[in-house]
Amino acid sequence: MKVLNLANQCPAMIPMDASVGAARREAERLGSHYLMVKDDDELAGILCQCDLRDPPDDTCVAAILHSPFVFVTTEASGSDAAAVMLECGVGCLPVLSPDGRLFGIITRRQLRSAGCLPDDRGIDRCASCLATHDLHRASSQAEVVFCGDCLERARSHEGLEHPMTLGGSD
Repeated sequence: MKVLNLANQCPAMIPMDASVGAARREAERLGSHYLMVKDDDELAGILCQCDLRDPPDDTCVAAILHSPFVFVTTEASGSDAAAVMLECGVGCLPVLSPDGRLFGIITRRQLRSAGCLPDDRGIDRCASCLATHDLHRASSQAEVVFCGDCLERARSHEGLEHPMTLGGSD
């Protein structure tokens, strides 16, 4: 199935000169986790609500948006979009028309519903807590994904002086 048929064609938008406070309010008003950031008629970047947690309300979204960003075109399949998401560790992709204009967005949830993502622990869910957002590989060689919160908790325990055993041991 093509992302053309899966994408949300009415993504939440915010202008690039908007404040973080305005972006938070708009995301809440629209019930959207992702905001497409536009500069005039061009897509400038992407924000998710997680990006809006820490900065002060008066911070300009241009300072924190994700750009450059990865995307798919309307001609891509759902499987292609899922592969890009897994490879790049993103939860949504802008969908661009052949002429480069924003057509919509596709999210991890939409791809799961369409059967393009497996909904499996460690692949498109955190291997520890099963979260579906803010997923990262623990290292560049790792194949298993964890959410940012679990990685942060694990990193906060690095260097502790107590031994740990995973699995059975003598």
